[in-house]
Amino acid sequence: MARKKVPSFITEIPLIVDSTQEKELLSKFEASRQLYNACLNEAIVRMELVRNSELFKTAKKIPRANKKERTDAFSAARQAYRYSDYDLQAYAKSKNRAVVNEILRHGNVIKAEKVSVKAWQKRYGKAIAAKSLLFCTI
Repeated sequence: MARKKVPSFITEIPLIVDSTQEKELLSKFEASRQLYNACLNEAIVRMELVRNSELFKTAKKIPRANKKERTDAFSAARQAYRYSDYDLQAYAKSKNRAVVNEILRHGNVIKAEKVSVKAWQKRYGKAIAAKSLLFCTI
């Protein structure tokens, strides 16, 4: 079923800040971008490791009629290469401590949130739907 087209618009309102506030915001955005890109890159690396593993190839050969067995096989492949939401959160906390400290140095709280996986589903398929990436908001 096609989606209804609803009239919508986007309004951009300039933020009025002084030079000190602008410098602080830009440094926070840059630190957040670095953390997000590091997490995204790690997720892509782990996904490729999973897809190239023998466990994954074996799981693909299991007939779709055997749903439980097939699901368990794919889960084992993801676990073998630590490709889960929890593992990516742990990566963000441990490996990117410098970026996290950069954000905290500016006095903000870091909140990890799940990001929509629509782009991942389009690029890599629906198998990615169960897990999503992290995003650092400031």
